[in-house]
Formats: sequence, structure tokens, C-alpha cells
Amino acid sequence: MLLWVPVTVCHVMAYTTGLVLFWRRRHLQPIRNIRPWLLFTCNCCLCLHSLSMCAVASLAGRQRMMALAPTLIMFAFQNAVFDSFTMFAASLYFAYQRTHAQVCLADDISTTVHDSEKFHRRLARIRRLSWLLSPLGIGSLMAMSCLVMLCCAIVYVFAACPDLLTTPFLDAYLSMTGFTRLSLVYFGKFMVQSVSMAVLSVRLRLIVDKFGVKSILVAIAIPSSLGMLAYIAFLNRLLNTFQPHMLLSMLFVVVAVDYVLFRCLAVPIYQTYLPHSNEVLLPANQVSLAGTLERFLQSSDRRYSAFRKQLEDEICVENLLFWRDAEAYRQRYPSPDSPDKAFLIWKTYICRGSPLEINISASIRQAFDVVGTLAKAAIRNQSRRAVAPISAVHAWPAHLLRGDVFRPACTQVLMLMCDNSLGRFQRDNPDIWDEFMNESNECRFSHIDLFGASKHTSKKPSSQTIN
Repeated sequence: MLLWVPVTVCHVMAYTTGLVLFWRRRHLQPIRNIRPWLLFTCNCCLCLHSLSMCAVASLAGRQRMMALAPTLIMFAFQNAVFDSFTMFAASLYFAYQRTHAQVCLADDISTTVHDSEKFHRRLARIRRLSWLLSPLGIGSLMAMSCLVMLCCAIVYVFAACPDLLTTPFLDAYLSMTGFTRLSLVYFGKFMVQSVSMAVLSVRLRLIVDKFGVKSILVAIAIPSSLGMLAYIAFLNRLLNTFQPHMLLSMLFVVVAVDYVLFRCLAVPIYQTYLPHSNEVLLPANQVSLAGTLERFLQSSDRRYSAFRKQLEDEICVENLLFWRDAEAYRQRYPSPDSPDKAFLIWKTYICRGSPLEINISASIRQAFDVVGTLAKAAIRNQSRRAVAPISAVHAWPAHLLRGDVFRPACTQVLMLMCDNSLGRFQRDNPDIWDEFMNESNECRFSHIDLFGASKHTSKKPSSQTIN
């Protein structure tokens, strides 16, 4: 029993160091592409669950070990572990569904005929999925699950042990029968989650895993499921025959948690120190590279579609869709519907909280803040007059009605795509990129040859005159 005290101290030091390193290196590859804040939450829940097991095991053989309060806390952390990994897996599916809805929404608004009802229906779906992917949404679902399971466990325990009703909560102790029944409540919920995750894994097979999220889930889910089934079936009884007070059983759980932490915490941190073979070295001049990428996208529909497919697989296609719609607006400007198109682009991509909000600087976004002010004023006037829906002409300021009004934002999103996705696109589609670069070099060398030939021809008559 005294062995658990240094074990607990070592785990506290190791877990704290690992979590601090993970958080500090969350902006590096590969952590930054695997939903770092959610994976950090999973690791925190794992650490708290393991430490709660160590704390309870250090009380082995004492009456306090079977106290109701620490037992409920231990199971609450265990429930948080399963919920966090369930949300980590579900977030990949939600992100895929949101990207699909975003692509459909962007394709709809790029058509000449705009269906307002379909637009708002897709917009509502995107907002629901965005809430499910947000820290507020995931935190709310996890908190709700924790409270529901805690209430169910308390009701079940007090129903099984009526004498606890007359005992203060902090002084209540569980019998071995009550502890077993409490374990069955939580393990039943975990089995339901495991079945749900198995069903979800079938849907996840349709999603291209660019950053190793599914490999992490597979490396965790299969050993954890087998270990949990073995623990319930025979390991718990077998280990308790060798060592009473569930010491070996708790040690088994702590070792299992350490294995999961090794895969989810230690391995990603280690990978941030390695050179990444999936990143292709690109020129340092990002502005020049952004121009090259833009020419690549404009060169043919096949190349644009290939790059779009890459971004859809990486679930970050909104920047490319904004560039496409902004370029279409610039090429058609001026036209009678230019104010409507400009307002729709702002509403879809630039407005704060928009369904396909792009990552641009605050200074560029602030230049369009006047659009939101005018739109709110137009909506207020509409509600007072009770007329037909507002026209974007009344909400788009005259000084922003230009063909190149979105050009600074386009430059920024092109640079972001170069920094985040172009290297992987060159690695995954070398033939398409090399074909474009060869064409570009041929055009450049052809231009140089023609210029040299014309220069040589212009000098030739003068040389004959000298002779």
C-alpha cells in the first residue's frame, strides 16, 4: 500500500510535464491538425482518472477506500474519459458533415439563381454542426452526461443500500455489493458507447484520414475494448485472488491508462520533434508562391478540382471556396447584381460567425464592419415598414463597390493555403503539380528565347553596316 504513494507522485510529475509540453507544442505538426484542444481534454481526463485510481489504491485495506464520495469521483473521471474520446471520434464525423454542407452551400450561392429557403436550411445545419464542434458544445454534452450518470448512480446505490439514506453523504461507505453494482452501472454505459463507436467507425471509413486521427482511435479503441471485456469477464476476479482489496485490479487499470496516454500524449509530442516527410520545402517568398498557386488554380478545371478535393479531405475548404467566389465576382464586375453578390460573399465568408468564416486579419475584416452596421439598419427599417425582403443594394456601401474589394482577403487566404496545404498537395499529387510547373517553365523559357531572338535580329543589320 505504501508503494502507491511514490507511484502517485511519479505519475503526477510525469502527467504534468506531458500536458505542459503538449499544450506548448500544440501549434506544431502533427498536433495542430488533430483538434489539439479536444485531444488535450482527453489527455487531461485520462490523467485525472489515473490519479484518482492511484489515490483510492493508496487507501487499500482501510475503511475510507470504500467511501461513497471518492468512489463516485473516480467513476466520474472514468466516465469523462469515455465521453471525451467519444466526442473526439464524433468530431471527425461532424467536421466531415459540416464540410459537406459548406461545399453545398457555397456551390448554391455561386449559381445565378439563389434559393433563399435552401440557403437558410443549409445555414442552420452548419450552425448546429459548428456548435457540436465548439468547446461550448462538447463541454455541454460532457457535463450533461456526467450529471445524468452521477444522478443515476446515486439513485441506484441508495436504492440498493437503503441504510445510506440515513447517513451523511461524506460519511457514507459502500459495501462490496454496492461497489459492484455501481461498477455495473458505469460499465453498462461504457458498453453502449462502445457499440455506438463501432457503428460510427463504419461511417468514418468513408472519410480520408490525412492527419492520423483514425489511426489514434484504432490504436486506442481495440486494445481498450479487449482489455475492458477481459477485465469484466475474468481478470478482476483472478487478480483479486492473488491480492485482496483490488490492488492488482487497480494497477491493471492504471497501466492501461498509461498505455493510452503513451499513444495520445507521448507519441504526438515526440513527433513534433521529427522532420515531417509529408511537408515539401517551399520557397520563402510567400507572396510569389501565392501568385504561383493562383495561376495553378486558374490554369484548368482539373487542377482546381484536384486541389479542392485535397482541401475537402483535410476539412478546410472554405478558403478555396472564398477565393473562387471572389474571383468570379471580380471577373463579372460591374454587373447589375454586383451589390447582391458582394453582400452574399460577405455574409457567407467574412462576417463574424458566418457559415464559412475564413481566417483573415482583423484589419481586413474591420474594413467590412460597416456592411454589418448597414445590414442591421436595413433589417430594422424592413421590420418597421413590413415590406418585402431587403435588397443588398441598401446594405452594401458605395465605397466598397469595387471589383478588387476582396483582393486583400484573397491574397491572405492564398498565403494560408500555401503554408498549410500546398506542400501536402505536392506530395500527394506530384504529377499534376509538376505538369503545371513544366508548362510554366516552358512559357518562361519560350519568352526568353523570343526576346533573345528579336534582340539578335535587331543587332544583325547594324553589324553588316559596320563591315
